Amino acid sequence: MPVSEQTYLQLVLEDPQGHWELECGKLRSEPPMTFDRSTVMARLTFQIMQQVSEADFWVRPNHGRLRRPDVGYFEPDVCVVPNAMVRRLFPHRGMVEFYPDALPFVAEVWSPSMGAYDVTTKLIHYRTEDGVMPRSGWCIPMTGRSLFGRGSRTGHTDQRAARRRRDAGCRAGGCY
Repeated sequence: MPVSEQTYLQLVLEDPQGHWELECGKLRSEPPMTFDRSTVMARLTFQIMQQVSEADFWVRPNHGRLRRPDVGYFEPDVCVVPNAMVRRLFPHRGMVEFYPDALPFVAEVWSPSMGAYDVTTKLIHYRTEDGVMPRSGWCIPMTGRSLFGRGSRTGHTDQRAARRRRDAGCRAGGCY
């Protein structure tokens, strides 16, 4: 049975420590994070924080949810959020943190436990032209030695095929 957006948001409020995502009506919990993946995320967060103004941006490691209209909510490993957006979206305490607008930077740390999902599902949603994700969606391999973005390892052909599979599943009634 598909999970509604309202049910998802209620779950997120009731389980703030959980890392829940919603794709086309399917609820998904991320597996526990490995030390290696957490280390790459922490280093990336630190590097970004040294390069952006704290007065202008929040760097959110493993926190913010990105809302993709008619598809769902995804939690990137690291994202950068303008302070102006934070002030506009969260005028009151206790609100669920999700971003319906494009962000300047979103990253996923590739790991064996999340690899296929991160590359074939999340990055596809991050990069759609009509979506809420930035032009700079990145996947960082666990080695932490290289960054690659649009058109490299994931390849446009694989992205298009994954997008067609996703859209077909959504048309079949899986989305809220």
